[in-house]
Amino acid sequence: MATEQKYGRATVERGTIGGDEPVFIIRAKDALACPAISAYWQLCEVNHADAAHLDGVGAAYTAVADWQEAHPDLVKRPD
Repeated sequence: MATEQKYGRATVERGTIGGDEPVFIIRAKDALACPAISAYWQLCEVNHADAAHLDGVGAAYTAVADWQEAHPDLVKRPD
């Protein structure tokens, strides 16, 4: 089980993350989520990430952007 600084233990449905491996979570309610995902996608592209990974990052961006559009009242600046 992975550990995230703000939220504590994190579990995943597929794959495994070692118990001592830190993870970083960006929630859809964070107003900076889309710019952060976009910056990560660009870094992946420059560093020749495979197409499947880029597709996954793109899908995450779309899911977050759609959620933010549907829930503007829940989107906030990070605290």
